[in-house]
Amino acid sequence: MDQEKIILSRVVTPQGELQLQQLVEIDEKNHPVYEIIFNGVFLMASYNELSEKELATLAIEPLASQWQDIRVLVGGLGIGYTLRAALDCDGIQAVDVVEIEEHIISWAKGIFSELNGYACFDPRVNLIKMDLGDYILKTEKTYDSIILDVDNGPTWLALGSNQRLYEKPALLKIKDLLRHGGVFTVWAAQQCPAFQKRLEEVFGRTELITVQDADRSGPSADYFIYRTRAFENYQNSGQTLRSKKLIQKEGFNFGFDPEACMQCQGKCCNGDRGNIFVNSKEIEAISKFLGIEVSGFIEEYLIKISYEFSIREIKTDKNYACIFFDNERNRCSIYPVRPNQCRTFPFWSYYKDKPEEVARECPGVSLCER
Repeated sequence: MDQEKIILSRVVTPQGELQLQQLVEIDEKNHPVYEIIFNGVFLMASYNELSEKELATLAIEPLASQWQDIRVLVGGLGIGYTLRAALDCDGIQAVDVVEIEEHIISWAKGIFSELNGYACFDPRVNLIKMDLGDYILKTEKTYDSIILDVDNGPTWLALGSNQRLYEKPALLKIKDLLRHGGVFTVWAAQQCPAFQKRLEEVFGRTELITVQDADRSGPSADYFIYRTRAFENYQNSGQTLRSKKLIQKEGFNFGFDPEACMQCQGKCCNGDRGNIFVNSKEIEAISKFLGIEVSGFIEEYLIKISYEFSIREIKTDKNYACIFFDNERNRCSIYPVRPNQCRTFPFWSYYKDKPEEVARECPGVSLCER
């Protein structure tokens, strides 16, 4: 049965008819519930907060612990949830938001402002009223993260002209706009294997991440976020990826390509039993990140080895893994506050005279010519 709705605004724009409606109910936070309909088709709603925010978090999270002065491009403003989440990440210098509809910009600044935490008024935000496809083709700016959320994904377009955003020429241009190692994320209501294939042809390894969010018609719904990274000189050869510039350090007869972390599935977090030592400052930082007391963190996650603490490992089917390794997403769940031992891998003193050993363990290691 359809829920009763109040039409708050209905306007005709050069792109078509745009309608803002309010459901006769409130959400769990006692906020009004809004929906935007474009040309008779559902476009976005205020109850899809979780997946919209996760879209930004996934785009910025891999960078925030290592990069400063992060510049972000958000394609599509909507309610403003994605913008709010981007601004709340560490290290954000500037966020450009490209939105074609002036009425959506007005609503985000007005009726949605409490929902998005007045994100549009943050001095780091630059609102650009423009078609995203045109902006991508014309801009000379570069970004650390680019976030695409102008449709319900490549299979459910708000505008027919947006199809070009999901085709290879636009994806190549997006890659050019990203700094080396930058992140590109795309929100989608449905999976699209053909789009993922195009992403992999342009960027290389691409993740498809499922996120559950509210659905007013019944139980929670699954939405999808594509995530990939822009590394230089990628060639889809099926071999370990290599970028033009390896990280090298004096005294080590090998270089390290951080691009390989996108495909190795945490080999440095899994394997034979070992120790992951943490000092007092790291213990405090991880405890704060997890939102628990230091004493509780030590009791649950650490073991005492002589006079030092080491992070616990868990037994898997074939080996051992750090307790903080997320097997489902193949990544560290405390990455922003991971210990220095993890941050400095593979440049450990142990490997100075054992380059062949670390090369076998880590697909990102390339041996130097002797």
